[in-house]
Amino acid sequence: MIRRSLTATAALPLLAAAGAFAPASPAEAAVDFEKQILPIFSETCFDCHGGSKKKPKGGLNMVTKEAIMKGGDSGESIIAGKPDDSELYLRTILPADDDDIMPPKGDPLTKEQQELIKLWIAEGANFGHWEGSAPAPDESELAIQVPPITPEGEKAMEALNARGAVVMRLSQAGNEVAANLSLMGDKAGDAELAALAPVAAQLTQLNLTGTSVTDAGLAALGQFKELRKLHLARTGVTDAGLAQVAGLEKLEFLNLFGTPVTKAGMAHLAGVKSLKQLFLFETKIDKKADADPIKNQLAHIAMIDFGWSLEDLPDPEAEKKKAEEEAKKKAEEEAAKKKAEEEAAAKKKAEEEAAKK
Repeated sequence: MIRRSLTATAALPLLAAAGAFAPASPAEAAVDFEKQILPIFSETCFDCHGGSKKKPKGGLNMVTKEAIMKGGDSGESIIAGKPDDSELYLRTILPADDDDIMPPKGDPLTKEQQELIKLWIAEGANFGHWEGSAPAPDESELAIQVPPITPEGEKAMEALNARGAVVMRLSQAGNEVAANLSLMGDKAGDAELAALAPVAAQLTQLNLTGTSVTDAGLAALGQFKELRKLHLARTGVTDAGLAQVAGLEKLEFLNLFGTPVTKAGMAHLAGVKSLKQLFLFETKIDKKADADPIKNQLAHIAMIDFGWSLEDLPDPEAEKKKAEEEAKKKAEEEAAKKKAEEEAAAKKKAEEEAAKK
């Protein structure tokens, strides 16, 4: 278990909006689990703690509310209302080179993601209506029938691994391949993507996050007919590159975080009917103006995440000022009403006295 001494040295400053960190009721909670927290867990946690794992890492299964709150081998992962005592949060803010950091591979969570998880726990770890689903095999990883990897494919995998990528079978018994070129950073580009051609028939997951792949280089995607998951986060891929994604008929997951794609580029995804999850935070898409039109255009996609920012959270000072203004207005209205009633009563009394005379 993470030592509690981390609280004093590694924990990030509290958000002002969290106040005294008293758990909030569902009606008062500012953080929406399904819209803001679940996408983070799905993107960064489920590979190690998903239901398709016979034994999830550390004994922590995160596919249901009950399992998350139960925790893993080291005990409870979340203490509602106490983020600085919650191991799930504490592991996300460890130094990048710490063996216990979550997620263990790829980039650490952004400061905004860390703060969002912290605020969610501080509010009481409210899951809303989400209960999750019972652990079941992930069809995208376990039930895909692909041909055996050829000797040429094995050599291609070994060559990329020797350069810092991780290209490997998803299971010992199967032939499905996952390729993570993000570990090479910007040293991975179009040539490295093209080098996956010998395992094109087996490739089901591809991570190009932070690489220097180009729109033109994405033409290589056309040969990856079995691809289910594609990460293009923090690349220079534009709307033109999405035209190459349009031909991936089995794609279920697409991450475009931090890319310069626009609303116009979403038209290329309209025909990818297999797509279930789409991440669009920090793109050129105007979340306020374009979210609803895009959701209508891509109605077949179960989850489209436009992300969030600290600006989306309630401003405690603004909320306080608003409450004070409303209270002042109400007081003025009540005072005016009382004055009018007193004047009306005085007038009536004067009329009655005049009538007696």
